[in-house]
Amino acid sequence: MRTILSLLFIVGFAAITTSCKCTKHTSSSEQGVSSAAPAPGTWILKYDRGPCFGTCPVYVFYLMGDHHGLVQVKANLMTPGWYYGELAQEELEQLLTMLESDRYWHPDLRDQPEISDQPSHHLEYKHPSGLRTLDAQSKFNNDLSNLFSKLNHLVSEAKWEATTLRPIDVPPSTNLDFIVQLKPDIDPVTWIKKYDSFGAAVKKKISPSQTFYLVSKDPAKGSADEFFQLLKKDQDLIGVQLDSQTEKRR
Repeated sequence: MRTILSLLFIVGFAAITTSCKCTKHTSSSEQGVSSAAPAPGTWILKYDRGPCFGTCPVYVFYLMGDHHGLVQVKANLMTPGWYYGELAQEELEQLLTMLESDRYWHPDLRDQPEISDQPSHHLEYKHPSGLRTLDAQSKFNNDLSNLFSKLNHLVSEAKWEATTLRPIDVPPSTNLDFIVQLKPDIDPVTWIKKYDSFGAAVKKKISPSQTFYLVSKDPAKGSADEFFQLLKKDQDLIGVQLDSQTEKRR
């Protein structure tokens, strides 16, 4: 009798222990599921495609933290509004691999002709190593043309549904520096005087063989966004972008 009771006790204790272990294994808090999920509206890449002289699609596309897409359609793609949807993941992975290369973020466009009827392109990528930005207005090379074509194809072929989701945007700092590429015949000292109202200054030349300069503005004079928009329209510039390495430049 004692032997039977002992066996029943051992079997019962083992069952309770197994049950506790299973419960702990399936706990979402132990696995960190809730903490790893990105907040709704969190994005890692933003692509702002502007208008052209024809019927080009005009939209702002966001690659979300969950690798879905969010797009604000403005014209010539779908009915204007906000849409959320699935993206072709293989195509997306190829795009993200392309964006690892520096040739897309610091292109040499000095010898490229200006094309006035093309849409403008603004790209922001929250890369693990820091924010990367790109602005292309009227000059492109084959690399950029291929990049923007792949982005537009990804957006055009996605499965979109109307949504109330909106992106989480962080207001830009008022104390940002900018990298500008002047046209070869422009004197930087004379050029920067047109932005006296922003307290703008040329801090240094950052490329010995090309016309890239680091430009700053007085945080107390005007907004960084207004200054940035004016630089993007400046006919004396080949290109402009936010300096994502301000703390490292001396």
